[in-house]
Amino acid sequence: MSDHLWTWEEIENQHKAYGHRFFDRYGWKYLSGPYIDIGIMDSPVRRNGFASYQEEVEFYQCIRLPDEILDDWWQGLRGMDTYIHDLSRPSKALARYGYTLIPPESLELFEDVILTKTDPNFLKEYPDQIEALLILLRKAGQEGKYIIHFGV
Repeated sequence: MSDHLWTWEEIENQHKAYGHRFFDRYGWKYLSGPYIDIGIMDSPVRRNGFASYQEEVEFYQCIRLPDEILDDWWQGLRGMDTYIHDLSRPSKALARYGYTLIPPESLELFEDVILTKTDPNFLKEYPDQIEALLILLRKAGQEGKYIIHFGV
């Protein structure tokens, strides 16, 4: 992880100002795909009416990571309760193609998987994004909010 520990307010302000360009501005790797986006939801109902995917991931203040990081996490996430697309479709793990809603009660497991299963190479290459994701998960857990995961 980097020497600077980001606060949620810093991450939120940078997303408002720069969106995913924030990652470029601070020397983070810009990911052109395939990638995943993980954000926080005020309500477990996905908002409609976005003009573009980019607008939607910025609205949810998503953290972008390479899709291949899920390979490290997959075994640990297989037991995590989730919903595929909406709350009427309970599931386990994440939808690799599509989007997943992750309830507050699953966030501790998700955090544990990230902390224990992430390949050291990803930790070296994407330390700020992983740190920001952990902060996002903790914030959502404290506030009882859902996480949204957009697959490739």
